[in-house]
Amino acid sequence: IVKSIAMVRLATLRHAIVSATAISGAAAFSPQQQHPNQPSVQDRRAALGGIAAGLLGLATSTLAPPQEAQAAKALTGQASPFTGDYDDPNHPGCLRQVKVVGPPLRADGTRSAFPLVEIKGWDGKDGEKMCTGRRPDRGDLWSIEGKLLSRDTAALDFSSKGGPAGVKGIYQDDGIVFPDGNKWTKVVGGTPNRRPADMSTLKSE
Repeated sequence: IVKSIAMVRLATLRHAIVSATAISGAAAFSPQQQHPNQPSVQDRRAALGGIAAGLLGLATSTLAPPQEAQAAKALTGQASPFTGDYDDPNHPGCLRQVKVVGPPLRADGTRSAFPLVEIKGWDGKDGEKMCTGRRPDRGDLWSIEGKLLSRDTAALDFSSKGGPAGVKGIYQDDGIVFPDGNKWTKVVGGTPNRRPADMSTLKSE
């Protein structure tokens, strides 16, 4: 619906811009007698040009999708509230590290409006669903990605773990809340002891 409204507005604004430009051009070539108290052709052209420019700017702002506009304001790195290590009550003591980085470069040289969310974790030994004793090896870790829709909302793809794609994660009250009610609580200072022993930090791959 939003896209349809935007398209209608664009068509209307384009028509107005074309009309203003046409009037401006006609005024420049019309052999009319100038009245002393009337604005000059140059004044009329300048005024109409300003109207056209204003309409073009309005058209550009109208077409910006609200979700992309929100994403453009989202923060990355340590400035993002999502970035950090978390406790997952469904997997006590297991690694949950979230990073927010800038949008990746596409093949055509452009970038998405949505920052990238990267999550690395470990669920413990098979069948345990908790992490006690040894630290994980690099090969034990799983990774999922998603995109930041706004400062406090992310869409995460859990399909690589057998879960759904497009899962909304809302950052609130120092944690990430998921639709099923589970909440990952941020750990102040991080959880370096939950990472592989040969990795002081989990960098983006």
